[in-house]
Amino acid sequence: MTTAQNLESRLPQRVLVVDDDPFTCDVVKRRLERLGVSTVLTAGSVEEARTCLSDSARMDLIFCDLGMPDEDGVTLLRGLSPEHAECGIVLISAISDKLLRVVGNLVSAHGLWLLGTLSKPLTTHDFDQVLVAWNQGPRPSIDRPQAQLSVDRLSAAIRDGEIQVHVQPQCALDTGQLVGVEALSRWTLPGYGPVFPDLFIPFATTHGLLNELTEHVITEVINALSTWNEHGLTLTASINIAASTLHRVDLPEFVIDLCTSRGVNPNQLVFELTESDVINDLTRALDVASRLYLAGVTLSLDDYGTGQATLSQLRQFPFGEIKLDRSFVASMREDTEARTIVESSCRLARSLELRCVAEGVEDALTLQMVRQLDCDLVQGYLIAKPMPIGQLLDWSQQHKSIAALGVSHPSAC
Repeated sequence: MTTAQNLESRLPQRVLVVDDDPFTCDVVKRRLERLGVSTVLTAGSVEEARTCLSDSARMDLIFCDLGMPDEDGVTLLRGLSPEHAECGIVLISAISDKLLRVVGNLVSAHGLWLLGTLSKPLTTHDFDQVLVAWNQGPRPSIDRPQAQLSVDRLSAAIRDGEIQVHVQPQCALDTGQLVGVEALSRWTLPGYGPVFPDLFIPFATTHGLLNELTEHVITEVINALSTWNEHGLTLTASINIAASTLHRVDLPEFVIDLCTSRGVNPNQLVFELTESDVINDLTRALDVASRLYLAGVTLSLDDYGTGQATLSQLRQFPFGEIKLDRSFVASMREDTEARTIVESSCRLARSLELRCVAEGVEDALTLQMVRQLDCDLVQGYLIAKPMPIGQLLDWSQQHKSIAALGVSHPSAC
């Protein structure tokens, strides 16, 4: 029994197949119907597809060929209305894998839910993977419009501890030992459920609450580091900060005073600055970054490879670490270009004497690949999913005896 057949009770019920090749349409239609999809419509052109979309109920899934003669599939996808944002999109084509990836990025940039890109001819495994992805999501953030945020509500959530800190472990590749964590903000809104960081953090930034939120996270992390130190667990903790936070001239004093009061060495802190963040006041940012560096705090360039950072920027700021973007790490098994980017980034880090962190390690093969590329630290679901900060001590005690990451234990730390 295939993976897709195990998911029959949760199959998409309305699917549109857009392809100018009748044979491909027939293959996809028959396969989906055999799996139990109740309604599969086919369209041989973009114009015919538009008619199907306007005349029919909302689709759960669209298979779209890119290389059609009159209008291409990109034109169709660009014109999809907001009501189709929850519809899964699968790109199919005989064009190069590289162009498929580029168009896939375009689809995601339009806010659509890209399930995958498939090269012809399609296989049974392709269908299985699509249906598994359709079940597991995630959907675009547009499908959670109900959360009504306000300045007072978010401020109260920060003050009352509703916004909690979760941590994801980081392990050293050479020893397999737990050496650090990344701190992540999580908010569960009563009567609504989880509010994702990509919603409440921009809201905090826009409405002047970012400093309050950042101080809350830093305080929670330093308190946890103090507790872990008391139990003999000395770790680093990475905290995401916005570029605007580097404009706060009082930030170093805030961090140093808090560390001193809790018995934490500032060198246990890593501040991650996203590469795509724009630093508007370079002079002030260099002032703050330099004083943090002198205090012992490590500055990390996060999501490296996705923004506009240059070698001159790496020289300007006292970065001690680069963190490879998860999209490159997670896809390097099957994407030679992603592997090349990761490999060159590791070489750059080594030549500049920067620590290199690979985020997004989710399977043993990826782990083996980043080990061969001489990364320093790894982070990802293979090691552990993010957990409430209070659970890390127990987790570390269960995993601290792992001697070789991915070798001595299948779920290795």
